[in-house]
Amino acid sequence: MRFLTSIALAASLTALTAFAKLSLSMTATGPGDVDGVENLKLITSITNTGDEILKLVKDPRGPLSSRPTEAFDITDTNGNRPLFTGIRVKYMLDWVVSRGTAEHFTVLAPGQTINVAHNISEIYDFTHPGQGSYHIKARNLVYHVDNRGTVIPLHASSNTGHNVDISGSLRREVHTMPKELSPQITFQGCSPARQTVITNAITRARADVRAAVSALPTKAPVSTRFSTWFGVYNDQRLKTVTANLNKVSAADLNSFTYECSGAYPCEDGDVAYVISTTYGVVHLCSVYWGLSPSGADSQAGSLVHEASHFKALAGTLDITYGQASSKDLAVKRPNEAITNADNYEYYVENTPSL
Repeated sequence: MRFLTSIALAASLTALTAFAKLSLSMTATGPGDVDGVENLKLITSITNTGDEILKLVKDPRGPLSSRPTEAFDITDTNGNRPLFTGIRVKYMLDWVVSRGTAEHFTVLAPGQTINVAHNISEIYDFTHPGQGSYHIKARNLVYHVDNRGTVIPLHASSNTGHNVDISGSLRREVHTMPKELSPQITFQGCSPARQTVITNAITRARADVRAAVSALPTKAPVSTRFSTWFGVYNDQRLKTVTANLNKVSAADLNSFTYECSGAYPCEDGDVAYVISTTYGVVHLCSVYWGLSPSGADSQAGSLVHEASHFKALAGTLDITYGQASSKDLAVKRPNEAITNADNYEYYVENTPSL
């Protein structure tokens, strides 16, 4: 299933805003000190500082969503970061825009501000680096949809972070049973029909990953397929991609648990998600069942995407979504492309063939 909504890139933004100013500011506020990280709750305030109405997507990675995703950059005075313990979501931005459901957008008139609450203890474990002073800044990228349905990335013109001193407990206590991989596949809340879909997707995913590993170059010059998704040749990038894909290929997807009801509620546009610290558990959402079995943004490829997130495998992030943005990432910031889950998925799916 593909949607043709175009993702406007930075070069397009200048032309689109020749007669209209699109801009916003962002601040993060909260307590100056907390005794126990469970008391660390922040408010992100997003203000339309331009002269046009903004229609902003509630992207789960950004400050407009209160979901436990990696929407903040947090560092201590030495530049160390806490462990991210939230969810990583495969999100179909184009799908959300094409549907246009009002509840998945925030509309801000010029001068208007919206405040969104975030419980930081649901997202980060501060055990390492430990007690001390931290600077917290919200991810400042949001997506505006104009009257023509064009998606325009917007970065906040100003993004004021928040300083906090943390003492006491450094992680939220979560009482869950530890996940132990079974020698066979496990389903939770999945109908027999959906179990069949998953097993077929696993078979295709494993075959596609093996083929993708076989297609990896061993030295320069690299293939068009490699450079499209991971950028120009660099020996370290090639080594990183090769190591990551080999780990994903070696993972036994038939020993994973596939959960169809959602520990965290799925929202429109969610394909699947994993909890970053829970290896081998993949949560599947409603959009997943409407995807093609194979090809671009497929059921098989989505399993590769999610598996790549686990730290024991590739430890990938969700920096950007979609083929156009992932290609652009490979051109402009290839060192980030080799950490982006969609870039691995599209390299493995190889649709269209390169």
